[in-house]
Amino acid sequence: MKFYEIAGWLGVLLFQTSTWFQFYKTLRLKKVEQISLPFWICILLGCVGYMIYAVEIKATVYIWSNIFGMISSLTYLITYLYYRRRKC
Repeated sequence: MKFYEIAGWLGVLLFQTSTWFQFYKTLRLKKVEQISLPFWICILLGCVGYMIYAVEIKATVYIWSNIFGMISSLTYLITYLYYRRRKC
């Protein structure tokens, strides 16, 4: 594996796991009042758009990155909606 491939996979790991910290905090506190819903929607839509591009150019690292990103975003949005409705 070449250096740029390792750097790409490391970047995927760091970028996609960064959202898990917010997810963990939300689960721990069970509060979503200070969370930006548009932020998560933009991340999800960005992943979808980038996935289309990644599939077209057959870039494995970006395809996996976007799969993780979409799963993380969808999981977080579901959690957000669950705790938001629970409070109402």
